[in-house]
Amino acid sequence: MKVIKIIIILSATTFLFVKTSFSKNIQTNTYDNEFEAILFDFVKVDNALDKILSNPNSKISAEELICAKNDMEKIALKQRAMLIDLKVDKENLKYFKLMKLYSNKIRVKLLKVKKLISQKNTPKYRMSPSNKKSKGKELIILNKNFIEINKSLDEALKASNKVSASSKWLYIANSGKK
Repeated sequence: MKVIKIIIILSATTFLFVKTSFSKNIQTNTYDNEFEAILFDFVKVDNALDKILSNPNSKISAEELICAKNDMEKIALKQRAMLIDLKVDKENLKYFKLMKLYSNKIRVKLLKVKKLISQKNTPKYRMSPSNKKSKGKELIILNKNFIEINKSLDEALKASNKVSASSKWLYIANSGKK
């Protein structure tokens, strides 16, 4: 009878030990997937900005910038959740360093886009409409588009600042732990 009790106790402790180590492995893999998902989002935004910068003569739409802003806000939310929930260790330092580098890279690219837009939309000559009736309408439409693009670009820069701040905090929190 004692042998059966000992076997049951040993099997229960073995089961609990295996279960806890298995759940730790699952949690690590989940975080690895979250890291990779965030890095994938960074690459997606970076490629969109590269597309804008590679074609300086093409029209820049506010929708492209709003899409980039939305992606950066999603990244910032994921990073904040990760900052709250994550148990940091040295193994994840490479992911946090990449996040920090990408956030800085995206911010620089957004500033380049802002410079490109300001150079592009500053006319060096007086715009001459094709006829007198459309003069006011064309100028108003151009001005509205310029205001909309600048507004969406400013929002994207604010989102970039949020992402940059959360990336820096994740990197600092992780690199400080021994």
